[in-house]
Amino acid sequence: MKVKKWSYPLKIGGASGADPQQFYAALAKAQDGYYPLGSNGLWHGGVHFDEASGLVSAQSEVRCIADGQVVAYRIDDTYPATVYTDRTAFASTGFVLVKHLLEMPAPAAPSDSATAQAAGPILTFYSLYMHLLDMEGYRTKTPLLERPSYWVNGGYQVKADVSDPVEGLNVRADLPETADYTHILTTLPRGTTVTTGDASTDGKWLKVVSVSPEADQSVAIGGWVFKTQMNSKGANQYLIGELAKNIPANHAKGLRVRRTGSTTGEVMSILPAGTQIEISQEGAVGHYRKLVKIVSGNPIPALAPDETGNVGGYVWFPSLETKTEPKEMGKVVLLDEPVTIKAGALVGFAGQYQEHDEGTARNLVHVEVFTCDDIEKFVSLSQGKAAALPEDQKNLLKIHKDTKLITHRPDISATNPPQANDAGVVIGYDLVVPSSVLEALPDSQKIKQTVTTPSSGTTPAASSTTRWWRLEGLLGDAQGNPISGWVGEKI
Repeated sequence: MKVKKWSYPLKIGGASGADPQQFYAALAKAQDGYYPLGSNGLWHGGVHFDEASGLVSAQSEVRCIADGQVVAYRIDDTYPATVYTDRTAFASTGFVLVKHLLEMPAPAAPSDSATAQAAGPILTFYSLYMHLLDMEGYRTKTPLLERPSYWVNGGYQVKADVSDPVEGLNVRADLPETADYTHILTTLPRGTTVTTGDASTDGKWLKVVSVSPEADQSVAIGGWVFKTQMNSKGANQYLIGELAKNIPANHAKGLRVRRTGSTTGEVMSILPAGTQIEISQEGAVGHYRKLVKIVSGNPIPALAPDETGNVGGYVWFPSLETKTEPKEMGKVVLLDEPVTIKAGALVGFAGQYQEHDEGTARNLVHVEVFTCDDIEKFVSLSQGKAAALPEDQKNLLKIHKDTKLITHRPDISATNPPQANDAGVVIGYDLVVPSSVLEALPDSQKIKQTVTTPSSGTTPAASSTTRWWRLEGLLGDAQGNPISGWVGEKI
C-alpha cells in the first residue's frame, strides 16, 4: 500500500500534534533514548517520547505515521520482569512493525503533451513502535480502550442487536387427528434435514426417523412434521426451509446464514449474538461475506465443516463487528497476510519502561523509522524528479546556513515588517521546511511585504514581494543554541 497520507504518532501535552515544532521541543526534553546515540553512548535507532518530553501519562494513544501494512506485532499479557540484585524492573516488550511504500508521484503531463509522466522511484521503509501497553492494561483500563484493528486477523463476532428470528418447523408428539395438537416436542430450525418414515392416512404428516445435524434434536425422532412446510430432497428426505415459519418457545434471535449471497438465499442456520466467526472477502456479494469458520458459539442448527475445515454460507456484513483480540500474547506474531493500516490509525498505547537503575517504571514510547533500501539512490532519483516539477508543485523551502534571522521586536507587524538591515543573529545550519508548516503559522507570525520601485527615465516601475515568517525555536546558531526570529523569502 503506497503512502498517501501522513500523521504524527502521538499527542504531546494533550495537544493535537499538528505542529512539528511541538515534537522538536518535546524531544529536546526527553530523559533518554536520543537519536542516533543514546545516553549510554551506544547506537539508538529511534527516539523516546516519555513523561519528561510531555507525553500524556494516562492512556497515551500511539498512531501509525503513514499508510501501510502491519507485518508483525507482539503484545505482552503482562509486562515481563527482570530481576536485579536490588530490585525487579518491569518493561514492555510489546511492539508493532509497519511496512510502507513511498513513491514520488508522477508529475502532471503538460497541457500540450499527451505523454504521461513516469512515476518516481519507490522506497520500502518501516516504522516501529515499541514499549506498548500490555493486555492487562487493555483489560483493566476504565473506560475500555479502543482495540487496534490489526488484531482482527479475519475474526468477527455477531453484534448484540441482531434481530433475525430463529424460525423452523414444529415437531408434534402425535398426529393431530389422534391426540393433542398443542403437544410440541421441539422446533427444528431452518437448515435442518429430516429423514421420514410412516405417513398419516391423508399423507400430510410424516414421522421423523432421523435429523441432521443431530445436535440437541434427538427429541424430534418419532415425532410428526407437516409435509407441505418442508422442501423435498428425494428419498424420504426433506429440508426445513423458507416454508417453515414456527417460532421456538425460547424466541431466540441471531444472524441468518444463507446458502447464497442474497436476501432470498436459503437459510442454513442462525448465529446467535456473540458468535465468533471468520469470513472471507473472496466471493463477497454486496453486503454479504463468505462464512469460513465458526470460532466459538453454537449456530442453530450446527454447521458442519467440510474436509478443509470450512463451513459454507454467507452472512450480512453490517451485522458483524470486529473481534479484536491478539492472535497470540507474549510472542512475536508474524502475519501471513499483512493487515492494511491507515495513517493516524491506532497501533497501541504507551506502555511501561524501567531501566535497571530506576526505582519505578515510567510511561514511554519508542518510535523508529528505517529502511533496507538504498536511501541515497532514492533521494538522488527523487531530487532529479523534483527538479522537473512545475514551480507551483514545489512545496519545500530551504533555509540556508548563514542566513540572517531578524530578532523580533514588539513593533514588528504587517504594517511595519522586518528590514534586512535590522538586528539579528546568523543561522548556523541548513534546514528544509515544508511550505505547509509555514503557511499553518498564525497570522501574527506571517507577513507579506510588497515594495514598489517607481519608474525612472527609461526604467519602468517594478515591485517585489518578501514573505516573512516568525520561527520560534526551530533554528539554531553555529553553537547549536536555539534561536528565534523572522526569516524572509523574496518572490
